[in-house]
Amino acid sequence: MIAPSSERDSVDIVERRIERRRELLKQDWQETRAYVAHKNRLTPVVAVALAATFGFGMARRKPFHLPADRVVVVRRSGFRALVAMMGGALRIVTSPAGRAIWEAWRRGSSRPR
Repeated sequence: MIAPSSERDSVDIVERRIERRRELLKQDWQETRAYVAHKNRLTPVVAVALAATFGFGMARRKPFHLPADRVVVVRRSGFRALVAMMGGALRIVTSPAGRAIWEAWRRGSSRPR
């Protein structure tokens, strides 16, 4: 059985609309991926900088839980700050989110600009 021409025309119109919509979705997806890749270039660097700042601050803080009449010797050690920073950076890098960010940054930096 052959469909009337009006039905075939309407089917063709619907198929063209579906194809156009598919092309628009693909283009939007590619633009979004490019945008995210561009924005994620500095994210690992910022994360490490924040971890370093946090670790340095934690190494420098004074213990507040001790009574005031007790003499407290606070040793300020740059080595402790460095260890705290490296520990924070290691926790970020080994987390699943850190690995995902690293992969996105690596893919974004390997693309030609």
